[in-house]
Amino acid sequence: MNNILIETKPKPADLSYPSPVQMPGIGDVVYLNSGSPPMTVLDTSENTPYVRCGWKDNYGESHQSAFPSACVTHQERASSSISG
Repeated sequence: MNNILIETKPKPADLSYPSPVQMPGIGDVVYLNSGSPPMTVLDTSENTPYVRCGWKDNYGESHQSAFPSACVTHQERASSSISG
């Protein structure tokens, strides 16, 4: 019986950038998929799939960091209607 070894190449990782529809905009509220306080998007870049976010901790201290947009969930803005 002949033993045949077949080599397979690993599939490349999907490094495609998210579409503009998936990318939150400045001022949007997002959460880390793994859980986080609400964070406000401070900056986005068309060249990288990262969003810079700001948030306050339980002590009122401000923090900022950049996260891959695939790691955050965008909270849709509630539409407000003003009736007169």
